[in-house]
Amino acid sequence: MFGIRRARAAMRLDAANRAFAKAYAARRAAEDRGDTRRMHETRTALIHARAEQMAAELAYAAVAPKPLHA
Repeated sequence: MFGIRRARAAMRLDAANRAFAKAYAARRAAEDRGDTRRMHETRTALIHARAEQMAAELAYAAVAPKPLHA
């Protein structure tokens, strides 16, 4: 049961990490071009991607094996 939950959480975390990296790259590209409208759009996307990344990290931590000293 927990193996499936852990696998799902790991896939969600991986997808969130990739989405964050993609949003960060788009933000940097917009900054390099000086496109202020695109900078605002990518900032919003970056905020949402980071929020999803943190939620995925918490979901993974809930099902991941804990160290003995925790």
